[in-house]
Amino acid sequence: MWEQFFENHILERGREYFELGLVKKVEVKDKITRAIVDGSKEYKVEINDTRHGLKLSCDCPYADTGEYCKHLAAVLFYLDEKEKEVQMQDQIDELIDLIDEADPSFIKDFLLDVLIKDEILLYQFKSLVQEDINPDDIKRYKNYIDSIFYKYTDDYDYIDYDNAMDFVSDLDGALKNIEEMIDNEQLEQAFELNNYIFIRLG
Repeated sequence: MWEQFFENHILERGREYFELGLVKKVEVKDKITRAIVDGSKEYKVEINDTRHGLKLSCDCPYADTGEYCKHLAAVLFYLDEKEKEVQMQDQIDELIDLIDEADPSFIKDFLLDVLIKDEILLYQFKSLVQEDINPDDIKRYKNYIDSIFYKYTDDYDYIDYDNAMDFVSDLDGALKNIEEMIDNEQLEQAFELNNYIFIRLG
């Protein structure tokens, strides 16, 4: 991985530059990438993907000393992200073809089986296809939230260090469902469930 050639603080600054959208005018031709990165002024970056590895250059003062700069890191983060987007789109296209070729009754049975086994997906599906969430759904959702707490807390409602990250991950899944309710303007239900989680955490 190219990250190993950069100092950690340079990588952090490069990621910040990338996330702020400071990588501009990217051109890729014959395995050579040229880009402009906004800094104290505009800096020209060139990345050449050769048989022997990446050849990196930037016209900033830091790179002039032979070091790899934040502008180079920003462009490399940009290229990595674009590669991930291409791979994701390829995967989406493959799945679309697979779904189009499958028998509709098989898809229905498969979806039913998945939703029965995964409550998180079930609530996501319901919030997407139902205009209203009924009281029974809210009750079941609260029971699901309770099950997360019961899973990770001891008899004194304490969550130890080893279980904390898994607890946060499961609870985050529940919160994402509530975000989808808000997006679908199911505001009363979202508020009730958010408040329920807040009280449980307290």
